[in-house]
Amino acid sequence: MSDVRYTEKNKRQNGPRTDRKRSSAGLQCLVLYVLFFVMGTEGYLMPPVLPTLAADLHISVPLAAAASTAYVVAYAVFGPPLGVLSDVWPKRRPIIAGMALFAVSNIGVGLAQDFPQLIVARVLMGFGAAVTLPAAWAHLSDACPPHQRGRAIARGFAAYGLGQVIGVPLGAFGTLSFGWRLPYIGIGIGFALVVLWAWRAVDTIHPRDTTVRWSNMMRPLLSPVVLAALAATFAVQAGRLGAFTYVGALLEMRFGFDVVTNGLVGVLVGVAVIAGSLLSGSLIDRQRRSKGGEGWVTVVSALVFAAAVAIAATSATIATFLVSLVVWCLAGSICYSAQQAFLVEVRPDARATLVSWHSTVMNIGNASGNTILGSVPIGGGAFAAIAAGLGVLGAAMALSVMLIQRVSTGNRRASARWIRPCVRAQ
Repeated sequence: MSDVRYTEKNKRQNGPRTDRKRSSAGLQCLVLYVLFFVMGTEGYLMPPVLPTLAADLHISVPLAAAASTAYVVAYAVFGPPLGVLSDVWPKRRPIIAGMALFAVSNIGVGLAQDFPQLIVARVLMGFGAAVTLPAAWAHLSDACPPHQRGRAIARGFAAYGLGQVIGVPLGAFGTLSFGWRLPYIGIGIGFALVVLWAWRAVDTIHPRDTTVRWSNMMRPLLSPVVLAALAATFAVQAGRLGAFTYVGALLEMRFGFDVVTNGLVGVLVGVAVIAGSLLSGSLIDRQRRSKGGEGWVTVVSALVFAAAVAIAATSATIATFLVSLVVWCLAGSICYSAQQAFLVEVRPDARATLVSWHSTVMNIGNASGNTILGSVPIGGGAFAAIAAGLGVLGAAMALSVMLIQRVSTGNRRASARWIRPCVRAQ
């Protein structure tokens, strides 16, 4: 490693120190946005290639779909413990290591000759994502000044959403033109170039505390604020993503849409998600500057989602359905981005761990929402009530976060007022 230079300010504050500056904060953010974009693209690459992949490997489509589950399970299992390590390591290490593994495992998927090889490659891919993503989100906050962190995180979600929009047509076109293997191999080779870029651009920011404490993996969950915030994420994302799973079925049953038309609706939804992520960053930073309480962004967006999903689920006209669907996806995206921006500021020393838990809770919420909403008639009154109720529950939990913070702040001020006269008396 090159010479380590400390600023006088860092010496006085005993805060995180940075090796020689490799690049600006803006360039580092750009590298990470490309990372999020590629991972978003890869995440939506598999659905259109599943039939061809299954036929090529001589397995059933449901068995081939288990490869997607393997990725999610690997991420959910390894995410929190790897987040603990990322909090005490310079984020540059897990970012680059995880990106390299993600690139190699994509090539491995493209070269897989049977189902076991495919599963191993997908598990390694999920492990690579669990290594790099929490560290990348935490590095965004470390590299950016506080007044720009909300927008930096929101732009990361927008890049991820853009990848989702491109993933489905890329998978379909690539499979049609070149077969299912080439898109994965191409992403792996292209991503290897991004790894080299990250090696040159990402700073090595050393954390203040470098002691590994495995108890820190669960300790953030003991905080009432963190627990309530994660509960809000679980509820809203269970309603948002759980209901979205059945959008294609709703469009087909109610309006007679085919696969191509559903794909166009998917693009519209992707644009709404990107817009919501960008809007969330502006709202969060504005609330922080005005001291207006950023929690209101989550509360209001959760309530807007609840109303929109109820209208969409019961709508009988296509125009009303599409408008409500856009609002539902816009509000849900704002809510999730706002929650992530909030959590990385609650415990700066455990940013990667909290980001890991946030992603894990989102995935659990997605699976739970799928199960709950799949147990009732799609598009019926119970379906709408459950999805909207989850949104209202999320808003209530987000409001409880604000109340807990207000009570805690009031108690600290009261203690300070009581301690000050005692000190003067002594």
